[in-house]
Amino acid sequence: MARARTHTHTHREREREKSGTEMVKREREREEREREREKEKESVMSLPSHAVAAATKGRPSVVKEIIYGLSAGLAGGALWKIHHLNERRKTEEFYSMLEKNAISVVVEE
Repeated sequence: MARARTHTHTHREREREKSGTEMVKREREREEREREREKEKESVMSLPSHAVAAATKGRPSVVKEIIYGLSAGLAGGALWKIHHLNERRKTEEFYSMLEKNAISVVVEE
């Protein structure tokens, strides 16, 4: 005669349930790690440049770097030139006014 089961789960069924809950727990942990990685990718601005390149998994383009460098150099040079032309204009105005006796550098007493 077959023996009636006194409890609803056998030992193997309990072990399967345990491993199932552990699998769910591992899956949740894995998803959490993936979410953290996505957050790290979003906060690329706080990383140094070599880490940004590694995070984006892209090689830096030499041509782009050269173009960026030339652009920055030309823009800086143009601003410097404008500044010096302005100073030269002020100096020329001062000496032309001095020649016309419109102004004097001698203090009158």
